[in-house]
Amino acid sequence: MFRGDFTPLLFLCVLLAVAMSQTIDERIAMANVQEDESTATGPENATVTEDIGVRRELDMIFTKEQWEFIIRQNRTNSTQGTRNRRKALRPMNRWPGGVLPYERPSGRVFSGREIVQIEEAMKEWQTYTCLQFRQATSRDSNRLHFISGDGCYSYIGVVKRRQEISLGRGCRHKGIIAHEIGHAAGYVHEQSRPDRDRHVTIVYENIQRGNEDQFRKYRWADTFGVAYDYRSIMHYGARDFSRNGDYKPSGPRTPVSRRVIGNRESLSFRDIKLANLLYECRETAGCDPNIKCPGEGFVDKSCTCMCPGNPVRPCNSGDTGTGSRFRARAGAATGTDSVPGKGQSEPGACTDRDPLCGQYARLGHCTTNGAFMAGQLQQDMQKLQSSTREYRF
Repeated sequence: MFRGDFTPLLFLCVLLAVAMSQTIDERIAMANVQEDESTATGPENATVTEDIGVRRELDMIFTKEQWEFIIRQNRTNSTQGTRNRRKALRPMNRWPGGVLPYERPSGRVFSGREIVQIEEAMKEWQTYTCLQFRQATSRDSNRLHFISGDGCYSYIGVVKRRQEISLGRGCRHKGIIAHEIGHAAGYVHEQSRPDRDRHVTIVYENIQRGNEDQFRKYRWADTFGVAYDYRSIMHYGARDFSRNGDYKPSGPRTPVSRRVIGNRESLSFRDIKLANLLYECRETAGCDPNIKCPGEGFVDKSCTCMCPGNPVRPCNSGDTGTGSRFRARAGAATGTDSVPGKGQSEPGACTDRDPLCGQYARLGHCTTNGAFMAGQLQQDMQKLQSSTREYRF
């Protein structure tokens, strides 16, 4: 009797475990019924339709105007100097005022649990950034519309009309939804940023035939000075478009990186930092322009310096990296919209308080966020820093 009662639950748990073991791109690929982008061998040969646009890298939809801009940039880039850029489009693609009106997901299309997942993904972006999601009114010509379409996909930035975020049957998990919302906010994939070759190696002989162009770099994407992020929710896994699915010829060299890349269910610190810079959150909030944050810290919408945590935390006097002093607006809230990091401690403490300590160290945080790591690790910093940090795709 009990076996019969619990079999469906056990089956569901197995399915969830399988889904969670897959990287974001693997889950998106499984959800996509048709991959229009696989037929294109280059941007000039891509198929453009007036009603949809150009679909690339499984889930990104570019409008005709955006794609023509990309083609022009690819043609002229070799004769122009490069800037420090990242994975978000130019300001013309930002949502005005950082406000993203949306149509409430239909209960005829999505279950109650799935609607909660959508709302939680929007809430996470809104909590850590100055992006605001509100239900659209008749006056909002630009709005997000969640549909059950051909797999998972989203337009890039605001496209000046009602724009779809497709959440097919396999896409209705918070991590994937947050990923697609990132596209709608203006993000492209992390591994497509112009400086990616300094951080990952693309093994072209292991790419599925006809998909080589899926690894094109977008040289027009602004970095805003934010460092490359293996933990980004916008980063695909190491087997993206792999011919044989094997990690060895195309994947990261270290076991740590295999667990990190493409395995996000929530925003990373640098995802959050980028949105705050892209949408000028500190300027919108009227923060003191003289506030300087230590290390990788940034000024958030409450005029508080935020540093790497879980995913962010208020900076403290022990955070170093720039040598500059920092301060926050008097009376500013420091914890309302943030989740404190694990194992926060005074510099100099030598305790292993976070199970991800080893991963943090191998990703270079001993250098970029030394004071925070000093409170997290019990291992020798220099020894960890000397370990390999090269990742192969």
